[in-house]
Amino acid sequence: MSEIIKLEIKSHERIYQELTQKLSPHREKPVGSVLFIVEGTKHKPIIGIRYPGKKVKERGGERVRIKWANLYDFEVIPFKNGKELNTTNFTFTELLRDFQENKKDSEEFWNLIKQIYYKNEMREKSPKLGGIDPKLIF
Repeated sequence: MSEIIKLEIKSHERIYQELTQKLSPHREKPVGSVLFIVEGTKHKPIIGIRYPGKKVKERGGERVRIKWANLYDFEVIPFKNGKELNTTNFTFTELLRDFQENKKDSEEFWNLIKQIYYKNEMREKSPKLGGIDPKLIF
């Protein structure tokens, strides 16, 4: 069973600094043993990340200047109805199909896309649309 932690970022301007501070203490744990909930709650997650990633490696030797390789490698985990999706069900093809069928005509969806693109923030609630939860796309 994975350790589950709700990941809370206080400042979107400092997202990378805060993310590294939260992940680093877990770098020596087994691959994928910590699940950080990025969106949603521990009981109903929407998006998570598993850390450490497969590429995180401690380096040794006297001449090593950077002790860790790929220190912030992680796997993004999508959820549907609180259950972890198999990544074979969450593919680029599936995203395109869902977009075509459920999202392309939603003005609310496009406004949020623009807000994320131009301001790197999402102040409004995600619209309730069919198919894949829009938060997974955002």
